[in-house]
Amino acid sequence: MALPGTIDPFSMSSIQIDLEMAFLNRFIWLLLLCTAAVLRAAPVRVVVWDERNAAERHLYTNFIGGQIAGYLKTLPGLSVKSASLNDPEQGLSSQTLRDCDVLIWWSHVKNKAVPDSKAREIVRRLKAGK
Repeated sequence: MALPGTIDPFSMSSIQIDLEMAFLNRFIWLLLLCTAAVLRAAPVRVVVWDERNAAERHLYTNFIGGQIAGYLKTLPGLSVKSASLNDPEQGLSSQTLRDCDVLIWWSHVKNKAVPDSKAREIVRRLKAGK
């Protein structure tokens, strides 16, 4: 007699046992594959770009881009970098863009401060799915 919730192999046909074992084997392989995928998964690389408008300063001590980046850093699976117009290469170096899976662009006043060539580079990367 089997315990509740267990399989009693003596009351099952050999076909039923084979089916149960095949299911169990597939489930174990699927579980191992999922575990391996999770363990090997690289974090999503996020760049939060902010123009750092002085008008924001009275609302956000670290500007809105810093606030967004600060929150995103608390979430698992994300690698987050904050960048701004004030950073070298305006925070938009080719290396920064290459190492970025997600770009959050927070700007509405100083967009013209970003050179057209850099804006075209960003648009090309987005259209290429990079």
